[in-house]
Amino acid sequence: GPLAALAEGASAALLESKQTVAIFESTSAGLVQAALQSVPGASAYTTCGAVTYSSSKAVALLGSDLSAPRPSDAQSYINAKRTLTGRIAKRMRAEVGADWCLSEGGACGPTFNVPDMTAGFTVITVTGPLERSILVKSEHANREENMWGFAKAALDLLEECVKLHASSTPSTSSAETSPF
Repeated sequence: GPLAALAEGASAALLESKQTVAIFESTSAGLVQAALQSVPGASAYTTCGAVTYSSSKAVALLGSDLSAPRPSDAQSYINAKRTLTGRIAKRMRAEVGADWCLSEGGACGPTFNVPDMTAGFTVITVTGPLERSILVKSEHANREENMWGFAKAALDLLEECVKLHASSTPSTSSAETSPF
């Protein structure tokens, strides 16, 4: 189905590297975790995940108050999400002992918390042996389309990070090489 296809690359990279991931979502509303778990063999790489729609309400689940003052404009809101996703990814990776942690958060639409925001966005942070964070801006405020698009971007970033780390890690194979 569409969920498994969405996660094929990330799932294959995690399986090949024998690494695990924890997922903490907001705007993708569980699609990232659902996609990863829809691929056969998911129990080898998924550790846990949560959808935390409101950072102020996530305290009970995440064990830490990660809320911040409400921003008054779009750029401040985006910057606050950058900070929040980074903090969640770093903290929860350490907390659950996963090799990787993906955290994402933003706004899908059609309504927004700040007056000058008219289209969806998400900030996606992946922490692990290396760390990457991206801002994904939509051109519209269609909630469901943004959810699917943000989930794909998150899974693509996870795949990229796992593969990049694998390609920079010395091989542990026992094969010998010779310049002759």
